[in-house]
Amino acid sequence: MGIPLRAISGSLALIGASFIVVSLVRSHLIGPATIEWTTEVCRGDEQARCRQHRFFVGCGSITEWAQQQCREFSIVDINYAAGGRCGYVVASVTCRASLR
Repeated sequence: MGIPLRAISGSLALIGASFIVVSLVRSHLIGPATIEWTTEVCRGDEQARCRQHRFFVGCGSITEWAQQQCREFSIVDINYAAGGRCGYVVASVTCRASLR
């Protein structure tokens, strides 16, 4: 008398599922870690006329500022107002950096 086929297939399914879970955990824990931070940057003629922000670039480029500060980034405009020589934009800049 041998081992029932049902027991063998159940064991094989459990072993296969274990390999999948271990692979997913290993890739998540051992893979490159990424850190991310977000800040507000204002572009405008006069800093005092910008709504709340952390960095000010004058009438310069928020994209150029982000390129100097971050390896990878995304920019989302959160406020715009006309005025001055170049208008006023407050943007949310998210920087990402890989730790490996």
